[in-house]
Amino acid sequence: MTSKHLFFRVMKEDLRHKIWMIALSTLGHFLLLPVALLIWRSNEISRYGGIDGLLTQQEWVIQQKSAWIFSFFSVYLPLAGGILAILGAMIVGLFGFRYVFHKNMVDTYHSLPVRRNTLYGACYVNGILIWLIPLLVCLLPTLILGCTLLGQLGTTQMLGDMLMEIGVNLLVLLIVYLVVYHLVLTAVMLSGNMLNTLVCIAFLGFGAVSLYGLGVAYFDAYMDTFRATILDWNKAFHASPLLSAPYLLSLRVREARWDGASGLGKSILINAGMAAVLGTMAWLLYRTRDSETAGQGSGNRWVAACFRSVIGVEAGLCGWGLFVLLVSDSQAVGWGIFGGVLMAILVFGVLDIVFQMDFKAFFAHKVQMAVTVILGLLVCFAFCWDWFGYDTWLPDQEEIAEIAIYDEKLTNQRYSGAEQKVLEQMHIRDTETAYAYLERVVAREKENRNLSYGEYDGVMTRVTLKNGRSYYRYYVVTEEDQEVFWPIVTSRAYLEQTWLLDEASAADCVLIDINGRGGWNSFSEDKTLREMTLSIIRAYNQDLEEHAGKILQGNGNVVAAIELEFRYGEGKTRIRESNRLYVYTFMEHTMEVLDQMTSDGWLPAEEEAEKIRSIELALGNYTDESMDSQKRIALAREIYGVPEQAVPDENETKETGESGGIGEGTEHEIQEQVQVDFGVETFSAEMCVLNITDPAEIEELEELLSFVWDYSSGSVFQKGYISVEVTMESGTKWTGCLKKGTLPEKYILRFGEL
Repeated sequence: MTSKHLFFRVMKEDLRHKIWMIALSTLGHFLLLPVALLIWRSNEISRYGGIDGLLTQQEWVIQQKSAWIFSFFSVYLPLAGGILAILGAMIVGLFGFRYVFHKNMVDTYHSLPVRRNTLYGACYVNGILIWLIPLLVCLLPTLILGCTLLGQLGTTQMLGDMLMEIGVNLLVLLIVYLVVYHLVLTAVMLSGNMLNTLVCIAFLGFGAVSLYGLGVAYFDAYMDTFRATILDWNKAFHASPLLSAPYLLSLRVREARWDGASGLGKSILINAGMAAVLGTMAWLLYRTRDSETAGQGSGNRWVAACFRSVIGVEAGLCGWGLFVLLVSDSQAVGWGIFGGVLMAILVFGVLDIVFQMDFKAFFAHKVQMAVTVILGLLVCFAFCWDWFGYDTWLPDQEEIAEIAIYDEKLTNQRYSGAEQKVLEQMHIRDTETAYAYLERVVAREKENRNLSYGEYDGVMTRVTLKNGRSYYRYYVVTEEDQEVFWPIVTSRAYLEQTWLLDEASAADCVLIDINGRGGWNSFSEDKTLREMTLSIIRAYNQDLEEHAGKILQGNGNVVAAIELEFRYGEGKTRIRESNRLYVYTFMEHTMEVLDQMTSDGWLPAEEEAEKIRSIELALGNYTDESMDSQKRIALAREIYGVPEQAVPDENETKETGESGGIGEGTEHEIQEQVQVDFGVETFSAEMCVLNITDPAEIEELEELLSFVWDYSSGSVFQKGYISVEVTMESGTKWTGCLKKGTLPEKYILRFGEL
């Protein structure tokens, strides 16, 4: 006869066998809570001479101590308490139902005059109380001590917020404990011994994130248009209990003050749902568990088959990837097959041994093993040869609703997270222009062209279809694609998200740095900082709208660089963003604002050309002592770029040939004759430097000179910069920049005369 009234008697009897767990839990919480706070208090008394004896910097000390006490309960409690909760849940879960691993103990427990549900419920509740009661018992005196300290400091107004923080932390700790506790119980009910339980815990706890990680690794290795930055790993974490629980703790620690933040609230709900599902599974598995499972391997052959197959496929993928990394590309597929087959068979067989607890069971499921090996190889082949057409998939124009792109080289917004933010907020709905771009970049992927670094721009692209689905691709564009690419990057939709600045952000600006010919000038904590920022933003936006193409291509001389730093949010959730704006000579509105803000020669004046004594043009560190005039000219063309009209006329060529010895011929002929080796040892000599001292030539070059290096110039649609050394009449020197391809031909030819 069974009776539910025996529930508490069963609990009491069960707790009698778990005294060591209670003692261990109590000791851990005692050391981590009241003892930790008392140690801090002792250190602070020693440092400051006691709370009542403060003589100097009293307000600062009170503020610091109050903040620390608050952080003890809002940050330290979930961190230290969370670690102890995870460890406690693992221990209690593994040993709370230890009787199910022993046949004689199972018979004894199941022969008790109680229902199986009652027996399970008593042991289950004890597993929670063993952790929860010591936590509350140790937290109470710790809280009393903390409130006493706040009372002595005179900051009792913090008590309300602190109690709210403690309440949220207890909720988080309880959910974390239940997630891990229920996970372990589920693994226990699926297994007949401790070894099988540990295998089940590892698979259930990390299985989802391991599959996700392998998929990401294979996409990254084989799919040219894949980029992992657009993935949300939080989804994989939340699907893996042993990562989801610590992730919830990390969110709580980062968001020290509860403000109903969506990230933390969402994670709490997900983990609570996961705990409920795992708890229900553990209870159902216990009810249907056969007593004969005790001492054996896995008690459920279907679950064991699933574990073997999934883990075997994962092992095959790992084996393929490992051996591919060890050999050259020509032999990669053959060795990949070898590694995939080897690891899949090995892991599958070992799992069979573990689940059946018999060394002879390595090949007990030959057909299933073969299917697992073949499935793993098919997955590898699909990635290796892109069977599903990931890189080359192109929807019909009629299916496209909008696109968004982000070229990190064609934007002034490069803060962390800018790419994802831009892609989500940009909406280019000109499907004809969008399809022309997609058609061109997909065609290049089909050609499988190998491009060197510097020959392309990487463009992250989000395509939204009319059915509501969106997909992301990382395409490459070259100078050949300007016809289809430029209408997109100069469109209003693109400029709004990547170049134009929001006037409302002026209120969040905390720093303005201006770098120009005169040096650095900074503005911060100024009463007029907001007005100054707003003036810059408005002027810059106006210039951008008038000269978008020239600014994006960097066609002009840079006279200044403006760094705007913004801070959004408060406390630990405060976000830092910055925008670096390059000001060109044709940007009249921005230059006018800078004239009003700065002084001491920040912007060039017409008479400043007279203050320059010389400009040095060098061939850098690529010269060799044995270089003749032809090689120096060819090297100069490589370094400074060949101007659009670089071919000298016939008379100039003949004159140069007489004086410099380079002979007759066009630029193309000279380049065919001279091969420049950039791998030679460096050689420094005066013959490698062209020193311009003629006032007329200085004035000519100054019109081409940029005073600030445009570090954003790296796009294939932009020309790079070359450093030149400028010496002033006073003897001071500074480094200027010449746009590649702008240096007149006569200076390039003059390198042959040195």
